[in-house]
Amino acid sequence: MKSKFFLGLVMMVMLVVLLAGGVAAERHGGQIIIGSIADASYLNPIIESDSASYDINYWIFDSLIRLDENLSPQPVLATDWDVSEDGRTITFNLKEGVKFHDGVEFTAEDVEFTIHSIMDYKSNSVKRPYFDSLLGADEYLARIGELDGLLGEEEISSEEYTAEAEAALEEFKASGGIEIVNPYQIVFNLAEPYAPFLTVALDLGIAPKHLLEGVDVNQTDFNSNPVGTGPFKFVEWQRDDRIVVEAFEDYHEGRPYLDRVIYRIIPDQTVQVTEIRTGGINYMQSPPPEMIPSLEADPNLNVYQTDTVAYTYMGFQLTNPLFQEVELRQALSYAVDMESIVDNILLGYGQEATGPFPEGMWAYNPDVMKFPYNPEKAKEMLADLGWTPGDDGILERNGERLAFTLETNQGNELREQMVVIIQEQLGQIGVDVTVSLSEWPTFVDRLLAANYEAVVVGWTGTADPDGYGYTVWHSSQFPGRNTSQYANDRVDWLLEEARREMDLEQRKEYYYEVQEILAEEQPYIFGYFDDQINVIDHRYKGWVPTPQREGILLSLKNVWLDD
Repeated sequence: MKSKFFLGLVMMVMLVVLLAGGVAAERHGGQIIIGSIADASYLNPIIESDSASYDINYWIFDSLIRLDENLSPQPVLATDWDVSEDGRTITFNLKEGVKFHDGVEFTAEDVEFTIHSIMDYKSNSVKRPYFDSLLGADEYLARIGELDGLLGEEEISSEEYTAEAEAALEEFKASGGIEIVNPYQIVFNLAEPYAPFLTVALDLGIAPKHLLEGVDVNQTDFNSNPVGTGPFKFVEWQRDDRIVVEAFEDYHEGRPYLDRVIYRIIPDQTVQVTEIRTGGINYMQSPPPEMIPSLEADPNLNVYQTDTVAYTYMGFQLTNPLFQEVELRQALSYAVDMESIVDNILLGYGQEATGPFPEGMWAYNPDVMKFPYNPEKAKEMLADLGWTPGDDGILERNGERLAFTLETNQGNELREQMVVIIQEQLGQIGVDVTVSLSEWPTFVDRLLAANYEAVVVGWTGTADPDGYGYTVWHSSQFPGRNTSQYANDRVDWLLEEARREMDLEQRKEYYYEVQEILAEEQPYIFGYFDDQINVIDHRYKGWVPTPQREGILLSLKNVWLDD
């Protein structure tokens, strides 16, 4: 009797497996065309620095872990990991048999190579702060900073600089921060506990050592012809037109359902709306808010609305003498009606930002200084600073006009509308604002070089507040993401302590004070967190919305076309 039951159970399990396999087989096939307002810059996770590059690289390069829809770390190239009690040693066990798209096996050496390449002073990587907790990293970065200063002051030659920098790099590599136990186990040794190590540092695409070792990662052809371990492999890139990837048949988590993904570059969201209605694309993000109701009413489309971890802001270049007075920045904040921008441009699909953290994050401080729209107060503050109207109504002081250029990228209608409204509102209090729009690659280059006076752009953080904090606001992070070149010793200390503190409540106290200081000093006019709106052809199934950077596209490898 027992044997008959067992035989029946086995047959049932086999039937379920066969049926599941049949369903999976039926889901294979087809393609999706995704609209993007911007082209990528570098298809290389070592030096990627913009959102378009991140989106494409996510599908070409896997990481040790990824964050799921609940912002919890899940294994990808790793099978599991262990964190020591003191938080200073993290051991990863890696999957065996994982192949790069060219058939070469992935090992721990690729992980080590990727991180060493990020830390290499010669690479144009903006990700060094993710790994400065490794043993020897602080000393190495301090030495490179010292050498940069000496070279800039012409106290050493370029040859001496290179020799000293190479020696520092080799010393860092030998310091024990990364330890390869065997091809499938790697250990990270930290100088001190680093609370966000898992959620920030290791959500990182792994590059192939065998293709990039010994080459200039800033200039290599690999940057436009990448090879990773991800679910989709690179096929072609027609600049400013499209990027094409195809399903990787030997993907270690199973072949994606879709055969092909085409990223079409359409730098105008209104045009994208027309394209998705007529079938020219099957997916788009962030349609103009006034078009959302009609898109929701279209029976051929599905509209997904999700919280986001991204905010849009107006940032000041703080090295510009015009913006070095806190009171002036505060006055400009009072003169910008962000509530009306959220209501009239976003049509309510978002929330005002009072700082860099979203309301749903545990580190968010609801009690910081706020700047409700008050143009009369703005005028009074500027008058107290000595600014008086000139003959044309523009404020002047000591022969200098209160005038600057405000830049943003073409094609993002929300930002284009936002800069015009800011121009008009500041004009009403006597500030002369010139609006400048440029294509995404040009805009990103100027942004990262801090070559602007004021800018409207966005920032997308991570599941940990460190991704909104240290990376953007620590004074060491320029060149890097601190493009306003903000510097405050107290903020530096708080961000450093928050990184090494493992107790959540204590970390919260540090971040609360950071927000209080930023709110008072207003290095940004913190704009808004806009809701994530995805418009998708109704035939595509399997989407899982998530609030993080890549959003609903995180689930693309499990999406299928239901014709």
